[in-house]
Amino acid sequence: MGAFDSDLYQEIKDELSYFGLEKTDSEIYLTLLEFGPSTMSELATKLEVDRGKIYRAMERLQDLGMVILHNSKITSCEAVKPEEAFMMIIEKKKTKISELRHAAKTIEKELEQITRPTASQAASAFSIIEGRNSIYARIGKLIQDAQNTVYLVTTAEDLSRMFQTAIPEKIKLAIQKNVSINIAVDTNSEILQNLSSQYGISNIRIGTLPSKSRIIVENKAHLLMSGAIKETNSLTEQSESILYSDSLEMIENMFSLCEQIWKKTKTTILSK
Repeated sequence: MGAFDSDLYQEIKDELSYFGLEKTDSEIYLTLLEFGPSTMSELATKLEVDRGKIYRAMERLQDLGMVILHNSKITSCEAVKPEEAFMMIIEKKKTKISELRHAAKTIEKELEQITRPTASQAASAFSIIEGRNSIYARIGKLIQDAQNTVYLVTTAEDLSRMFQTAIPEKIKLAIQKNVSINIAVDTNSEILQNLSSQYGISNIRIGTLPSKSRIIVENKAHLLMSGAIKETNSLTEQSESILYSDSLEMIENMFSLCEQIWKKTKTTILSK
């Protein structure tokens, strides 16, 4: 792929998938950025795929606002500047989220009319959440709704990926509500210093963790925990899963474990 380093190229494709680009979409966009405006035939030749696949991918890229088509005797395609393209996608998603929130309120009221009252369940809830996007969304919700102290224990790499999502803003808002968010990671890194400085989060500690896994627990409320974390950087990694529970016994045990981990870690990051 031209001058692109193969590992960097694959990493960029993984990251572009977070914005809704499929494999061929990403390859077309990167080709246009590298070589400049191209015709459909030129793209098909460079990428070694049939023109039909190029046309279908081009329609998706146009819908996303990632490319511009210039119509003359021969149609040529041009990549929209990344900062402009990403901002357009983000704004569209913000609009979609607003629409979903409005629709949810309406549907909730309608569903209340047909929902049969049931006796409260004393049993604890357990569920498995799959896919990194869904996992990070659930972590963000736990932090957003938290009323009690929260421990977030994970690897530095996993925390760095989390900070590509809405999680840091939710942590910042939780802290503003006087909710203590204690973050323990396995290694120090420059990015942790940047995260601390950017978001004013001082409760980050470095130390030896029991394993390369995640524990996110709110005292007397909620627990999220997973096994080994995949090392891939993609936010769309689908092979990961995490357990959610509101079992008070499990929460108490894991919260106590996190307290012990916290005591053994060292404060090496200061906000501001």
